[in-house]
Amino acid sequence: MRNVKRIEIVEENVIRKRLRRGMTRIAIAYPSNYMIGMSSLSIHLLYFLLNSYDDIYAERVFMEGDGPYRSVETGTPLRNFDIILFSIHYELDYVNMVRMLERSGIPALREKRVERYPLVIVGGPAVSANPEPVADIVDGVFLGEIESSIDDFAERLCSLSNVEDLADVYGMYVPSLGKYEVEIARVRNLDNVPYPTRQIVTLESPPEYTPIFGRAFFLEISRGCPFLCYFCVESHLQFPFRFRSFHKIVNILESALESSHIDKIVILGLAAQSHPDFRRIVEKIIDDYKIEVSLPSMRVDVLEREDLELIARTGQKVLTIAPETSERVRFNINKRFTDEDILDICKIAREVGMNHVKLYFIVGLPGERAGDVEECIDLVRRVSNIYGSDNVYVSVNPWVRKPHVPLQYASPLSIDECDHRLRYFLNSLNVRHSSYDVYLAYAQMLLSLGDRELSKLIIDAARREGNVLSRAFWKSVLKRCGELFKRYVYRPYSIEDRKPWSHVRTGLAETTLWKKFTYYIESVGIAQPEEAR
Repeated sequence: MRNVKRIEIVEENVIRKRLRRGMTRIAIAYPSNYMIGMSSLSIHLLYFLLNSYDDIYAERVFMEGDGPYRSVETGTPLRNFDIILFSIHYELDYVNMVRMLERSGIPALREKRVERYPLVIVGGPAVSANPEPVADIVDGVFLGEIESSIDDFAERLCSLSNVEDLADVYGMYVPSLGKYEVEIARVRNLDNVPYPTRQIVTLESPPEYTPIFGRAFFLEISRGCPFLCYFCVESHLQFPFRFRSFHKIVNILESALESSHIDKIVILGLAAQSHPDFRRIVEKIIDDYKIEVSLPSMRVDVLEREDLELIARTGQKVLTIAPETSERVRFNINKRFTDEDILDICKIAREVGMNHVKLYFIVGLPGERAGDVEECIDLVRRVSNIYGSDNVYVSVNPWVRKPHVPLQYASPLSIDECDHRLRYFLNSLNVRHSSYDVYLAYAQMLLSLGDRELSKLIIDAARREGNVLSRAFWKSVLKRCGELFKRYVYRPYSIEDRKPWSHVRTGLAETTLWKKFTYYIESVGIAQPEEAR
C-alpha cells in the first residue's frame, strides 16, 4: 500500500487544527493521484473555504495506491470522515470514485450506506452538467460554483440530521428525492467571494508526486467565455462571462507572494485573453513581481502582435491554439477565424521568439466531411513550413457530445467510423502528435448523456481490473453496451424531447440552444434529427 502519508512530501500552507469534540470532519477527495489533484484549483479552493469555519476540519484524500485511502494531513481513513466531498472534472473519474469508496470499506450504492458511513457529496463540471449517472451512488450533488452557497452549505453540513436538509441550498441536488428542477449556482461578482490566497505549495516530493506546474500559484482571472462555442460545455455551464477586477487580482497576488514560496503564476480562465486588463495583469506579474507566468490556450481571433510579444516576454516558447476543424465547420461552431489568420499568427509568434506551436483538432463533429479532414491536414503542413516539422505538435481528439450545448441534439459517428477518421488524420501527419482514444471518448460520452441506470455500469467497471485511461479497459466494458449506446449516445434529440439532464437549469434557454443548432445544421448541410435509431 502506497499512501501519501508514507511518502516524504514537504508542503507549505497546510492547515492543522486541534480536533475538538463536535467538529465535522470532511474529506476533500480527488479520484486521481496527488500530482493531478494538487494541480487542480478546486482542491485548493475547497480546502481554503471549508477550513475557514471553526467547526469544520477538512483534509485531503487522493487515490494513491490500492487503498484503503487515508488523508494527507493526519492519515485518517476515508471511512472515518463524517462527509466525503469528491471534486470530479471528468466522467471517467466516476469509476475511480467508486474504487476509492469500495477499497476504503464504503458501499458504492447509496441505499447500502447507513448511519455509520460518511455522506458522499460530489461537485465539478461533469456532475453539474448531468448528475444522473451517479445519482444512485452519491447522497448529494453540488451543481455549479460553491462560493455562491458556501456559508449556507457549511452551516448545514455542521448540523445535518438528514441529507434532505441540503435540498434547499442554492445549487444543491439530492437524488434520493427523485428528479426535480435545480439551478446551477453562480457567483454574480467574483470580487465579492473569497479566494484561496494561501494555496498549498509542494516544496519537496518524489518526482511522481510533484504537481504538474511545480511550485505554482493558481490565479483564476475569469469564468465563463463570451464566445460560447457550440461544442463547449464548460462555457455554457459557466455562463455568463465574468472577470475579477485588476485591483482584486493584485491584492490576491500580493497576499500569495507574501505567504508562499512559488516559482510560477498559472493564469486560469476559459477566455483569459478577453479580460479587459489581460495585458496589464501579465505585465504586472513579469515586470513588478518578476515571476514566471503560464498562460492557457490562446484564441486566434483576439490575438494581436502586442499579445504575442507579451507572451514571449513571460518566457513561454510554445504557442498553443485550437483550430479545431476546417474553416467551413469552424465558423459554424462559433470560431470565426480563417486558416490564413492562423498562419499569420504563427508567423508573428515565430518572429517574437515563440519557437514551437501546439495545435488542437477535433474529429467527428456533426456535418464533417472527408474534405474537412484533408483541410486540417493541409493546415498542419502549412504551419510546419513556418516552424519546421520538429517544432510542431498536434493533438487530435474525437468529438464528445455533451449536454447543455447546441450540439447536444446531434448524434455522433459510430465508434468504428470515428476511429477510422482519427487514424487517417494521425497517419497523414509528419509531426509529433497524440490523440484521445476513441473508446475513452465514447465512454465519456455515455457517462455524460446517460440516466440513473448507468450507476450499475460504473460500479461494474470499478470492480474490473485495469486503468480507466486504457483503451482495452473501456473496449471490454463497452462491448455489451449496445442498447445503452442506442438509447443515450446515438439518439438524436429535438427540443420537445425530455433528456436525462433536462431538470438542470443553466441559465441559457433551450430555445436558444435549439435555434443555434438549427442554424448549424443548415449551414453545414446535415439533415434535421430523425427518430432514435
